[in-house]
Amino acid sequence: MPNIFAVESKLWTKMPYFITVSVALAVLTIGSAAAPQSQNAIIAQFFRYAEAIREVQLDNMLDITLEFVDQVVLSVPPNNRGPGTATLQSYLERGTVVRETGSLEQKFEHVYGLQAVFEGLKGQLDSESPESQVIAINLLGLLGVASDFAIEDGKFYNNFVEGATLMKAKLSPSTVEREQDLFSSIAEYTDSDFTQHEPLLQSVLSFKNRY
Repeated sequence: MPNIFAVESKLWTKMPYFITVSVALAVLTIGSAAAPQSQNAIIAQFFRYAEAIREVQLDNMLDITLEFVDQVVLSVPPNNRGPGTATLQSYLERGTVVRETGSLEQKFEHVYGLQAVFEGLKGQLDSESPESQVIAINLLGLLGVASDFAIEDGKFYNNFVEGATLMKAKLSPSTVEREQDLFSSIAEYTDSDFTQHEPLLQSVLSFKNRY
């Protein structure tokens, strides 16, 4: 039987979202039909699944971010473009590269670096300039970006919970007891509200190298 558990997350992220998640969940579900796995291998398999759906989430968030920044750049008339537009264009170009070839960490940093970029513009722009005024008006669009981020978080959360439930069901009671710190971290994440998801998820993912 082919070793489906060896499928790389990079391959999964090339597929449409629903196919990616379906394939990743299938990997967790069919373990009982494959050769018996060690308890650690089951947990390691879950972390591969988590990283696969995490990359889909970050790719989608990066697409949302880049589309927004591109719209801001295009909204500034060419004859009014100055240092602010140049900074946003640089962010856009760097993001395009990160989207295609970046690591999970690089994608995360680029997505969440957008706020710092806009904060940095305050020191670059003359508040009375046409460029500054157009960019300022477009910042209202950040509310839409935040809303789209929340939707992507919800998709990830639901699939993460489903995967964690499947993983735990395949483990022996003694393994669950042994790995209580991991499951406590997972429970803390799943019981939290949206505003706490990111730091608590990072805490869960910090366990992956143990397996």
